[in-house]
Amino acid sequence: MKKWSEKQLKKFYREQYPINEYYNALHEAMYGFIWNLKTSSAFEFGCNVGKNLKQLNIPKVSGIDISQRAIDNALVDGLMCGDEKTLKDVPSDSYELVFTCSVLCHIHDVDGIIAELQRTSSNHVLLVESQCNDFDNHFPHDYSGEVAFTEKTVPGKAIEYNGYYLAK
Repeated sequence: MKKWSEKQLKKFYREQYPINEYYNALHEAMYGFIWNLKTSSAFEFGCNVGKNLKQLNIPKVSGIDISQRAIDNALVDGLMCGDEKTLKDVPSDSYELVFTCSVLCHIHDVDGIIAELQRTSSNHVLLVESQCNDFDNHFPHDYSGEVAFTEKTVPGKAIEYNGYYLAK
C-alpha cells in the first residue's frame, strides 16, 4: 500500500476531512483521565470542531485544527486554523494540559510537534494516538523515547486506550 505524501495529507485534511462530533469509549476514557488531572486550562492540537474541549468543561480552552471548515463550525470559542507551524505562535507554558487524540498518527514526522506540545504545556501532555498502520493515511510512531509511564501519574485506564503521558 502506497502511503500518502505530506502534501496529499494536508490537502485532504484541509479540504475534505469530515466535521467530527461523534464520541466512543476511547473519548470517555480520555475524559475521565483528564478530569482526574483537575486542570483549569487545556489545549488540543487537531481539535476539529472542539468536541473534546467542549465535553471537558474546563474554564480556559483552545485548540488548532488544519480545517477551516471545522473551525467555522466550532463548538467552543478560541479555536484557530493552522497546522504544526502554528504551534510556534502559542506561548510557552500557557496551558496546564496539552493533548492530542488520533491526530499524530496522520502526520509523517512528529518529533518537532511533540517538542512544541511540551513547550506549550505548563504541566501535562497527553497523546491519545493509534499505532495503526492499516491505512494509507496512518503512520505509526515510536513514542518510547519521549514518553514516561509511571503508576503515580498514569492510571491504568491510560494504558488501556493507548494514552501516552509525557513527562514535562
